[in-house]
Amino acid sequence: MTLKSQLLELMHAARLREEAFISALDESERSAQGSPTDWSGKDLIAHLADWRLRTAEALDAIGRGETPVDYPEFDETNAVVFERHRAKDWSEVTRLSEQAWADLEAGVRRLADDQLGAPSPLPSLGGRPIWRMVIIDASTHPLTHLGAYAVRHGRAADATRWEEDNAAKLAPLDSSPAWRGTLRYNLACHFAVRGRSPEAVAALADALRLNPDLREWSRQDADLESLRGHEAYEALYRE
Repeated sequence: MTLKSQLLELMHAARLREEAFISALDESERSAQGSPTDWSGKDLIAHLADWRLRTAEALDAIGRGETPVDYPEFDETNAVVFERHRAKDWSEVTRLSEQAWADLEAGVRRLADDQLGAPSPLPSLGGRPIWRMVIIDASTHPLTHLGAYAVRHGRAADATRWEEDNAAKLAPLDSSPAWRGTLRYNLACHFAVRGRSPEAVAALADALRLNPDLREWSRQDADLESLRGHEAYEALYRE
């Protein structure tokens, strides 16, 4: 299977997951009004759609041989995104999401495999391949928000199932230990944030073994804060 085919398949699975998330929202969740510090379900979907549109625009720029716009200041950008869409109703947000998925798919289809595998020109990607841009805004970024929302609303098992399923689907994209380590690291963060320390430490141990470059960042990553001071966690850094 080509890299492009893999990405399109992963995007399809991610879109189905997001649509299932929306369908599972009850009436109170659908009518909830969010705030800049506490997004509603509608705010989340609009947020994810806006970022997918940005990635689609970046892919189009790359296809034209231009340097795309980077958005390294996430907090500032997210505040702008929230205000841009907060007054939209569900029908408007749904159309925005559909358009974002369509534009992202079109952007991927326009690039050849060698382009998708080339280093991204965005400084925020640190030389990682262009296909990582797609995965971030089709898959890993959405899971961060949808999983956190599910946990807050008593559906923690759904969040874990999504994370584990996503890691399994992403693994074939790259056979390198560094990539496998990245996927295990994401799971470690998920478990740590959910207070599941033994599973988090086990996943983190795998991640650091497979991708030692994650070691320095892991010592300051806020997602792992709940592990600090635990003997099993500290032992990872004495090896």
